[in-house]
Amino acid sequence: MLNEAYVQGWHAMMELVTKGHSWSGRERHVCYLNEGTGRFANVSAVSGIDFPDDGRALGFVDWDDDGDLDVWLRNRTAPRLRFLQNDIQSEAHTVMLTLEGRTCNRDAIGAVVEMRVAGQPGLLSRSVKAGDLFLSQSSKRLHFGLGNASPPEKVRVLWPGQTSWEVVEGITGTGHYHLRQGERRAEIREVLTRPEQMAGGLMPGPTSARAVVRLPVPIPLLPSFRYRDQAMQRKTLTNAAKSRLIVLWSSACPACVRSLPALRGLADDRFSVLALCVDPVEQAQDAYAFMETVAWPHPWGFLEPDMVAKLDLFQSAPFDRAIPLATPTAFLVNAQQDVLAIYRGLEDTERIREDAATLPAMDGESRHHLAPPFAGRWFTNPVPPGFVMEDVARRLQERFPEDALPYLHLAYEQAQTAAKKEALRLELGARHQQWAQQAAESGSPKQAQAAFAQAVRYLPESAALHHNYGVFLAEYGQEDGARQLLQRALQLKPDSEATQAALRLLEQRAD
Repeated sequence: MLNEAYVQGWHAMMELVTKGHSWSGRERHVCYLNEGTGRFANVSAVSGIDFPDDGRALGFVDWDDDGDLDVWLRNRTAPRLRFLQNDIQSEAHTVMLTLEGRTCNRDAIGAVVEMRVAGQPGLLSRSVKAGDLFLSQSSKRLHFGLGNASPPEKVRVLWPGQTSWEVVEGITGTGHYHLRQGERRAEIREVLTRPEQMAGGLMPGPTSARAVVRLPVPIPLLPSFRYRDQAMQRKTLTNAAKSRLIVLWSSACPACVRSLPALRGLADDRFSVLALCVDPVEQAQDAYAFMETVAWPHPWGFLEPDMVAKLDLFQSAPFDRAIPLATPTAFLVNAQQDVLAIYRGLEDTERIREDAATLPAMDGESRHHLAPPFAGRWFTNPVPPGFVMEDVARRLQERFPEDALPYLHLAYEQAQTAAKKEALRLELGARHQQWAQQAAESGSPKQAQAAFAQAVRYLPESAALHHNYGVFLAEYGQEDGARQLLQRALQLKPDSEATQAALRLLEQRAD
């Protein structure tokens, strides 16, 4: 079993990562050039590879078939992929070999090729690999740079499972050759020539603090969502007949001052607008003055600090990197109080209007394709709803465990594997039992009884839970219910002296 301190350490580290901290300490990538004299020169900046990304994988391939190696970089942080095209102008000769096994594996994984080149000391050696570096797979084509010498003086191959080298003929100069095991003669596939410059579009465009995020999975808004209306009366958000745009704003935020007037005419028969100020209540006069100045026609009010903190965790849950909640931010919520989209910045009111008209009725596959804010094709399946719900629960549970429980319930109901469902069942039972005991100790019997009932739902096989629940009901005079629970506890654990004693005490009280 994992050490608890070790697990907590990982949780703390991942929390830092989600807030934008770097695994590598923001060290830039480095590239060293072999000078051929036993020394290496740092050419990181000149090569253009010195990115501050959290790099993970590196792959070498002649992507544009011009005879030199290009590089793919895979990062944990965005951009997840970088393509570095090698456009160094050179007249050097290059030989590329694709090997095909006959008696060994077809891809010739493990084969070694040695090449003797005039004017170069020793042998050039390459091997066919099924993976290299961390989670990386470079091209299985073997690349040999010959410099000014062409063709090679000698080429030989040691095939997997063989003990003797096979000398190869037919490599007459620069080119891409196909070599089959046992034929001893390479077949020219193509003469390498430099193609036209590759089209752009692989790198991201300029970044912006504004973003429109259409969620691939609708996420229920916080069940405990409360606010104060403009008369300072406490309100709880309930289901409505139509969708809502919940706008968070501040009277001290210049972007809010610019954006809110544009929302005055936004509501229609499909959705309404609720503007909630995040300013401290002590500064409410500034909010009242602003709303009067812009003649705000929609309902509005105030969010208290604890609800702002919950929304901060909620809105960061669907993302690898947790971006702090800022104003203005808006949530498009359907009639059932599921969040469909998040808007950081409110300039594009037409997009909000379009989303309000289309997102509530959109199917899951369409949401999946609409979610990315850029063009492309998916190579993964849609994210399971249960995974998203569990992520929201994990984000909330440390500071707001009561708010995390409904999302954990949904994760359990939507779990895709029996193992995950069982793990969540046990966790839910334990958390409800813990919550019940805390509520009982704090003098909240109604909350405690509700939590005990939920715990029994998830842990019907737990004798200890039935015992504790029965003792709790007995303390509050619910003797019939207590007796049933204690009897069930005794069925589950017949030798429990504590449960036997509790039943005897209950019977004595009845007499």
